[in-house]
Amino acid sequence: IRGCIGAHIDKEGKLWMGNLMGVCVIDLKAPRNGGGIFRYRRLVNKLDHPDASIIDKITCFCESKDGTLWLGSNGYGVYRRIVEDGKESFEAFTADDGLANNSVKGMVEDAEGRLWITTDNGLSVFDPRARTFINYTEDEGLLCQRYYWNSAVKSSDGTMYLGSLRGLTEIHGENMD
Repeated sequence: IRGCIGAHIDKEGKLWMGNLMGVCVIDLKAPRNGGGIFRYRRLVNKLDHPDASIIDKITCFCESKDGTLWLGSNGYGVYRRIVEDGKESFEAFTADDGLANNSVKGMVEDAEGRLWITTDNGLSVFDPRARTFINYTEDEGLLCQRYYWNSAVKSSDGTMYLGSLRGLTEIHGENMD
C-alpha cells in the first residue's frame, strides 16, 4: 500500500487504510492465509459508483457512536458506509449537498452526533439525522479555511481540536452552536 494518508480500526476489527489509490480494508480478526498474510480487499474506484473508472483517494475516517463509518475523500466529499443484508454500499455527500469543499481533510463526531468536517475551504458541521450542513469560514472567525490531513481529533473530555494552516482551533462543548 503506497501513500497511506489515514487509518482507522473499526468495531469489527477491520483496519481501514486510506491511500492514494482508494482504501484497503484488512481483516485483523480473520485467520491469515497460507502465507501468513492478513485477508484484505481494496476499494479503488469512487465508492458510491464502483463501476466508474474514477480512482478515489480516501483521506480520513470517523466511526460514529451508532457504528456508522464515515470516510473522507480528497475530491469527492464524505461517504457514509451502509451495510444492509450483508451487502455494502456507500452514499456520498458533496459540495452539491452543502459540504464546504469536496477535499475532506479530517472528521470528528461531537456529543450530539454531528460530524465536524475539515476541508480545503472551511469547516462543515453535518447533522446526519437532518442531513444538513452548516459551514464556517474566516468570516465566522476561523483562523484559516484550509486544514491539514487528519486535522480533527477529540480528546477524552470531548474537546475537539482542528488543525489548520494557521494554527490549532480548540472547540469546547459549550461553544459548539
